[in-house]
Amino acid sequence: MSKRVRKPAQLDAGIDGSGAGDEYQPRPKRRKATSTPKKSRKQKSHFPFLDLPVPLGEIRNMIYEHALTATDQQVDIHRVLDDFTGARTKPVRQSKYAGKKKYKDIAHQLLRTNRQIHDEATPMLYSQNTFNFFDARGLANFLGRYSLHVRDLSHVVICEELYLDRGTSQSLEMAFSLLAFAQNLQSLKLDLTWSKHGTVDDAAKSFYHMARNWLQVVGMRKGDKRAAMDILVVDRFRMWYGLSMSSKPQHRVAIFREKLEKTIVG
Repeated sequence: MSKRVRKPAQLDAGIDGSGAGDEYQPRPKRRKATSTPKKSRKQKSHFPFLDLPVPLGEIRNMIYEHALTATDQQVDIHRVLDDFTGARTKPVRQSKYAGKKKYKDIAHQLLRTNRQIHDEATPMLYSQNTFNFFDARGLANFLGRYSLHVRDLSHVVICEELYLDRGTSQSLEMAFSLLAFAQNLQSLKLDLTWSKHGTVDDAAKSFYHMARNWLQVVGMRKGDKRAAMDILVVDRFRMWYGLSMSSKPQHRVAIFREKLEKTIVG
């Protein structure tokens, strides 16, 4: 019995259509679909704010001044409870107990952009606004907390009537000691009252002892012992005894300033 011989399969069977081909024909590998790159988002162009050359760099100062100057150029500093320390030393833009004012708020967020903008813009905040403090203690706490910026202060007001013969002496002395570093200070506005028996000379000497550090430093800086008198603005001066309360307010202030100037000169 003859064995049946199996013919070798044609390599091209099933390709040219002449034979069915009984060998395994692997499926051709599918080409992976080439992924089309996603359309890149358009990169937002940033204005080269910090690269403005001189004199165009002055534009930055104009922007700082506009953003950090209040409409009425008044910044009220009140002491409220600090959430962390529990002390009344936290300055705020507007007290929640005071009446609301209609003004453009200061864009203080600008100062957090980066270090360069902070250093360039901060002097504008302190020099272009008048800082109003409720009392001498609030001024002392503020100056101690922001000591690096004391030099940039331009105008300061203490709103509370200051009694020269009461417990305000320690706070006033501390505040004036810190104000000695305010080399650009242009005005310091106060209301003063002397409620003890005595003369205007006594009131002037009492004030001098509280403010002597500031008075002396300004005098040395300007080369004139009386230079601080050009900065000091006594809006009102009152005496309960010795000087008639019926006299004109301007007259009382003039007498006090005269006596204080003599005390400074010595």
